[in-house]
Amino acid sequence: MLLNMRIKSVLGYLKWSQNAFGRKGDTVDEEVRAAFPSPPDLAQLTAEQSKIFDDCRLLLADGPSQMAAPRRHSSIFRRTVSPNSSEYQHLQSPSPFIKMSHKSPRGSRRIAIGRATTSLDCSAHEAMAWWSATCSRRRTKISYEEGNPARIVAMRSSAHDEVFATVKSFPFPLADREFVGRQLAAREPNGDFVMAFVSTDDEINYGVKLRTVRATTKWLIYFKSVAEMQCEVTFMQYFDGGGNVPKRVYNYKLQNALGAVEEMRSEFERDDEIDKLEHEEIAKVVREVDQVYTAEENEIIEQVMGKLGGPKEEDFDELDSPDLRVKMGRLFAKSGGGGTLRASTVIDAAIEDCLATHIAFMDRAHVRDFAGVTREYKSINDHHMVAQVIHDFGLGFSKREWVSSTIWKWVDSNRDTLRLVCTSVEDEDYPLDEKFLVRASTEILSTYQKLPEKSGVPQTKLTFVFELDLGGRIPKRVYNSEGWGISQLVFVSKLRVMLDKSKEIEAAVRAQNVDMIRRNREQYSQQELTLVELALMDFKLFEEKRAKNVKMESALTTAKVAFKKGDKHAWGWATTTVRASPEEVLAHCWDFELLRTSREYDLERSVDKRASDHHVLFYTAKKVS
Repeated sequence: MLLNMRIKSVLGYLKWSQNAFGRKGDTVDEEVRAAFPSPPDLAQLTAEQSKIFDDCRLLLADGPSQMAAPRRHSSIFRRTVSPNSSEYQHLQSPSPFIKMSHKSPRGSRRIAIGRATTSLDCSAHEAMAWWSATCSRRRTKISYEEGNPARIVAMRSSAHDEVFATVKSFPFPLADREFVGRQLAAREPNGDFVMAFVSTDDEINYGVKLRTVRATTKWLIYFKSVAEMQCEVTFMQYFDGGGNVPKRVYNYKLQNALGAVEEMRSEFERDDEIDKLEHEEIAKVVREVDQVYTAEENEIIEQVMGKLGGPKEEDFDELDSPDLRVKMGRLFAKSGGGGTLRASTVIDAAIEDCLATHIAFMDRAHVRDFAGVTREYKSINDHHMVAQVIHDFGLGFSKREWVSSTIWKWVDSNRDTLRLVCTSVEDEDYPLDEKFLVRASTEILSTYQKLPEKSGVPQTKLTFVFELDLGGRIPKRVYNSEGWGISQLVFVSKLRVMLDKSKEIEAAVRAQNVDMIRRNREQYSQQELTLVELALMDFKLFEEKRAKNVKMESALTTAKVAFKKGDKHAWGWATTTVRASPEEVLAHCWDFELLRTSREYDLERSVDKRASDHHVLFYTAKKVS
């Protein structure tokens, strides 16, 4: 017993030392990856090592060439091509950026083969170094958090040849599965990297007794360099869990194994940076490159203009917009369809930046937020694309398919106004599958108008007019519901928020107000002085015992509420400490058009009259739900 106590004491001291002097796991992992050496060429491998690669290739009988990866076009529009394999079946992926599929040999209930492909924002060597570090601090921590009992490197011949062992937790009453195998890395003749893993019969001492079933697996992973800081990864794995395992458990565990690709992508993702570069590329084309339009393209623009350009703002019935900075309206159709919807707002960006964000159809933010079944498009040229979108609305409705042509064009030579039109078309590349889909139609007219800058920030007015017909038999009450109309216009609010620069504008306005307050030498009229004295007298109301304290979220803020005799409304008072100068605090309060006063964006403020720098008349409207 004393010996056990002593051992626990020593182990406790080691744990304390690790916590006290250990460095952050992510930092250590990065240093290990940076020092990871380049692997040997395939031609330099021993016969035994070469046989491992050959066995994996023979079993999986697939290479990265069959894994269709995203293809970039020289145009500002891009098209994503989905992988297509008759043997593999779709497997639910945790990320829209990763394609997963699987297959099982006929007659087998315990063998599965899966594959996953994605693009990474790092070099092929860096990705290989991450994958090689099977027992990195981060991946080991995640493994234990998932309930897996063990994960160790049992033997290391070199940085590119090691024996790795792990025990994966399986649901009761199944025993946990033990995987032990040899992991190798090599460089292919074209300079890309490949890694292989094959199960071995090595006996591993984990230091504890574990009830496990030995499973077998083989995998190959290819790292193909695309650019200096971008590569494509194709991962294929053979999995035999041993024993009698239900198929649903196989699919779940296989999905988890392929999910390591998602871990790797999350480690290196630069989505916002990549999207920004793409938007800048599109905006530059819109701003600087002259476009030549065909007679057919001009005809499409004129048709959409003739259909949607006529109704004025006052012709639309106002909708209860969830965003006070976006006005929404609806014009009911005399016949079928959803009528005409309209939304308008002011965006804190130049016209070309607004358009770039709008038409970056396959940027990572759009792909991440897409809730439909599928979406792809082809580029005709820099100002014209044809897109196919399929949505599943459930509730017994058939899937809806849209095939539409989108074109943008400057209205005048001054480039103060730009139009973007979208209309349904027939296209031979997207034939209708009448057995599973219903073809819907849409017409969109987006008009971008340049406005004067606000505190140095470009301003653009967007007017979005939209018609939608879902096709088939849709109950009229669906089209007539206000919620449906608003849901179709929320895009305008999302676009505004994506480009919102309220903080920059407010900071500039406050700086101007601070300067104005410090320089102000205006004389006050007797009426203004009287108003100030009356307002100061109201503070005495809170010195009375009838004033009640109000509990606030911040301990630094004290608040009270009181009532005057004869008044039907309450008076409020609050005090707090602000770490700013009096001029800065007053400048913040003096920004009467501040639109971020409420986290819910339910306040609308507007200055009605400016009598002087120190005297304004304004109103506030608060949305009541």
